[in-house]
Amino acid sequence: MKDKPVRITENDMQQLRKLIFLLKSSRYPHPEALNDLENGLNRSEVVSSSEMAKDVVVMNSRVCLEDVDTNRKETLTLVFPDQANMEQSKVSVLAPVGMAMLGHQTGDVFESKVPAGIRRLKIKMVQCHPADARDRGL
Repeated sequence: MKDKPVRITENDMQQLRKLIFLLKSSRYPHPEALNDLENGLNRSEVVSSSEMAKDVVVMNSRVCLEDVDTNRKETLTLVFPDQANMEQSKVSVLAPVGMAMLGHQTGDVFESKVPAGIRRLKIKMVQCHPADARDRGL
């Protein structure tokens, strides 16, 4: 969440701020991740859930990504830390790639830190947006 201001729903903003507060209070072992997320949230544009475009990555979105340098594709679901499970392709919002994709939309390219350096990823599609489920009564 470094480059441009990103959009985030009111609900996600509240839940993420609460998460940051709780983890800081519990001496979370990676305070730099909390600070990065908090700084990104401070630069975000808050949008109501009903007005959020369906191609913007919000919490619980399933996102098709393409590595700009290798053309490798992957699909990840952005979740809260307690739901993260890489075997199910569920990535935590506190993971570098999760934090970086939050609030971006289809077509955006963003960077994510990895042990080998920096990955440049393009959002090819937001397959499942939480608002879609609400609209279908799920």
